[in-house]
Amino acid sequence: METIGDRIKYLRKDMLHKTQKEFGDCIGLKPNSVSDIESGKNNPTRQTIKAICREFEINQEWLYSGQKPIQAPFNPDDR
Repeated sequence: METIGDRIKYLRKDMLHKTQKEFGDCIGLKPNSVSDIESGKNNPTRQTIKAICREFEINQEWLYSGQKPIQAPFNPDDR
């Protein structure tokens, strides 16, 4: 997984088993926006990255660089 779009697609499909619509509903995006991010047409905004990390407890460094761990430790201040 070389790009942030690849990692988001992996998260959505392989880890969460969600459609683009289901995933988008969780973070406030339309399915076509999720598709554009996954395909590399658009980059996710910082707000989108934060929403993904908060909603699914994902490590922000993993989204940006692919550096593990994928899951972030729970931080109640992030809610």
